[in-house]
Amino acid sequence: MEQAYDKMSWRTLKLVLSQMGFPPRFSSWVMSCVQDPKFLILINGQLTEGIMAKCGFRQGCPLSPYLFILCSELLSAHIHQNFKNFKELGVPISVGGPPVSHLLYADDVLFFAGASIQNVRKILSILEDYCAWTGQRVNKKKSAILFSRRTLSTKSRLAKMN
Repeated sequence: MEQAYDKMSWRTLKLVLSQMGFPPRFSSWVMSCVQDPKFLILINGQLTEGIMAKCGFRQGCPLSPYLFILCSELLSAHIHQNFKNFKELGVPISVGGPPVSHLLYADDVLFFAGASIQNVRKILSILEDYCAWTGQRVNKKKSAILFSRRTLSTKSRLAKMN
């Protein structure tokens, strides 16, 4: 994701806290910590007027990584909901174990799916939904599609998709 902390919608956080069953009082405490911060800039010894933020989590705030992870659960739930009947999503990591469909680490996402145009379209649709809900944007400069050696024939067609 591009500037992940800076773009996360406060409305999304409020919705996620509610949907995950956090008590309203706790949610209001969290929201009061992140909503409506005012930033002052010191220029030549003089403070500027306050600049009000409209979204995002502050860098360096101890709550920010945890709040971002909570909001990222939206993406994880959306993946599971959209792929629950798909057989081509995920890679098995043990005999008889469930396949791993995706990994989330900080603001990075890895998808594991069969090399089909249908899967690429579905993943792109999921990412578009998530970005619309949260204010996030996919960093296309840091994004890539990787294939196993067995998918060379499909590779060029899928890589051309946007």
